[in-house]
Amino acid sequence: MSQHNRTKRGVATKKGNDVSVALEEAESYSPYPPPELVKAFEEIQPGLAGRLMQIVENEQKISHEVARHQMVENNRINTANIENQKNNSKLFFLGLIFGVLIGLGILCVAVYALYRGYPWVATAAFSALGIILMILVLRKMPSTSDSGTKPPQNQ
Repeated sequence: MSQHNRTKRGVATKKGNDVSVALEEAESYSPYPPPELVKAFEEIQPGLAGRLMQIVENEQKISHEVARHQMVENNRINTANIENQKNNSKLFFLGLIFGVLIGLGILCVAVYALYRGYPWVATAAFSALGIILMILVLRKMPSTSDSGTKPPQNQ
């Protein structure tokens, strides 16, 4: 039962032949009804204004409790998001390290296979390394089949 009151006041002054006009406007918001309305309720039924004020105060308490609960939930969600981002950055870093290690391992296998005289094993290892790099590059490129309806996904 929030009340929005807007008041306007005009002031005109005259000094000799000069006239100046000023317009003042003020707005106020209150959870309580205007005094004239409270007085009218009291005239209709004694005690009605008191009950009305009690309802307004209860609504205000509930509103404050809901706002407090929302702030607590937002804080909890933000904390969880921060922890999730920290975990994701650790996983990303581990993925980079293991990706480099796997690539070096495949490269070592290819070089060792060439050294030992197994060119088909080296060809398979180099092919696997090329396929892995191609998949990595293709994952980073935006899709053109959407005709620009979706933003590119960074994964």
